[in-house]
Order: sequence, then C-alpha cells, then structure tokens
Amino acid sequence: MLPELLRFSDRLSRVRGALLTNGLDALLFLDMKNIRYLTGFTGSDGALLLKRNHLVLLVDGRYTTQAGKEAAGADIFKYRDKIEGIAEVLAEDAIKTIGFEAAAISFETYGQLKEKIPDIQLAPLSGNAGIRAIKDESEIACLKKAAGLASRTLAAMRDFIKPGIRERDVALELEYRMRQNGAEGVSFSTIVAAGKNSALPHATPGARKLSPGDSPGH
Repeated sequence: MLPELLRFSDRLSRVRGALLTNGLDALLFLDMKNIRYLTGFTGSDGALLLKRNHLVLLVDGRYTTQAGKEAAGADIFKYRDKIEGIAEVLAEDAIKTIGFEAAAISFETYGQLKEKIPDIQLAPLSGNAGIRAIKDESEIACLKKAAGLASRTLAAMRDFIKPGIRERDVALELEYRMRQNGAEGVSFSTIVAAGKNSALPHATPGARKLSPGDSPGH
C-alpha cells in the first residue's frame, strides 16, 4: 500500500474505533477539515459516511472528478441534494444509529436529516476535533513547513513595512508573498495594526498609514 493511502487507512481505523466504543453503525462527517483529514479530499463541500466496512464520500457534480482522484480509498456518490444523498446512501444498509459532529451541523440541517431518515437515531458527538489531536509524521512535517514559510515571509517583509504604507497594503502584500512561497491560503484574516490600532487584538487592516515611531502588530 502506498504511504499516503496507508496514512489515511490508519486514521480511518482509529476513527472506526469510535463506532464500537459508542455502539454506532456509522459516522457522518460534514466538517470539511475532518473530511480532508480522513480522505485527502480538498473540495469545499461534501459529506463523508464512515460505516464499519465501507467509506462513502458524497459530493455534488462539481467535485466528482476531483474526489475520484483525491479520495482513493472511498466510494464516490454524486448527489443533487446533500440531505437526500445522505439518506439514499444510509438506506443501503440496516443502519439504526449514526453519530454526527454536533459542532458542524446547524439546527436546520439536523431537522432535515430527521425528516429524511426518521427511523435512524442521530447521536451527537462532541469534541470531534480530537480525531486530529495526535499528529503523525506527515502532519508534523507540514507544521514545520508552514512555520518556516511564515517565518521567512515575515522576515522578508521588513523592507516593505515603512512610514506611509497603509495597514491593508501590508496585509495584502503579506498574503501575496505567503502564497507566492507555497501557502494554500491564510488560517485566518490577516491582522495588521499600527499605532493606536495596535491595542486592538483583532483589528481589521484599514486605510491608516504607518507613521514614524509606530509599532506595527500582526
């Protein structure tokens, strides 16, 4: 088995343990971070059904080709409506109880699921991010790579940051250079705040220009 497939297989095996521990027949994932962690799929929408011996990645027509390439260990199911698709896949097996990520589902979506699968018990699971708590070697390597990229990019910004530059221009330049150096994107909205704005921990970069003596924060 290829190293990448083995990595996802190990992760799935650990998560499948939750099925036995909690007496569940299946797990439903809607958090795209967890779906990527378990399958490698990098799309922006979808659902993942993890059964005892079966893995199904549900996507709409935009992602079928991508899902087939990225999620090699999963069967791909194309849906027109996500909730109806989930119900259809669940109907294939005699599933009585399914666990779902409580933090990743809205009350509206929960209600729609209850309506479509009235005979299946929905069991909310909290703390689902815990499945990513223990980092494997590949994750540690990614963390080191991201830290190095951020450090190098920030160091290279020193000559760009000078009086007369607007906060938002610093933020845009920083994001541009991070992507130029290989970043997929930013983890959160970039914060650049100088002068009195430095007192705001989550300030939004604005049109304020840096002045001599300002202490820029990010």
